[in-house]
Amino acid sequence: MQNTFVTLFWRRSLLEESTTWLDEHGYQITSLDAAAWSSEGELLRGIGAALDFPDFYGRSLDAFNDCFGDVACYAAYGIAPEATGLRAVP
Repeated sequence: MQNTFVTLFWRRSLLEESTTWLDEHGYQITSLDAAAWSSEGELLRGIGAALDFPDFYGRSLDAFNDCFGDVACYAAYGIAPEATGLRAVP
């Protein structure tokens, strides 16, 4: 995950500090409750639900890639048009 948009926080306080800053600067904060996920299907369903993917979302990695790409382009779901960006947090 080096040199990607994914950041792993080793201390909860740093995650909270970063999330607060992003919230104050117009980012949409979306919480993911991954504690109960034990399969790829549960992960895909959970992320799809959190980002309000459309009903046609097929819950496969290809479908996730398509819908998440739409979120990155500020489609009609996943992120508010006025948001600076999106932050998904556990």
